[in-house]
Amino acid sequence: MPPGFAFTPLMTCNLCDTTAAAQVRAGFDAGAFAAARPHCGRAAGQP
Repeated sequence: MPPGFAFTPLMTCNLCDTTAAAQVRAGFDAGAFAAARPHCGRAAGQP
């Protein structure tokens, strides 16, 4: 990157049927990720 260019990578949390709301809140509050999205298994390209 050119000098002076600022870049902050943003991570997403994949939501599953078993994802606990407390885990999502804790991860967001800790800055571990910036957004969440539904995880649909094979539809999302996962085996």
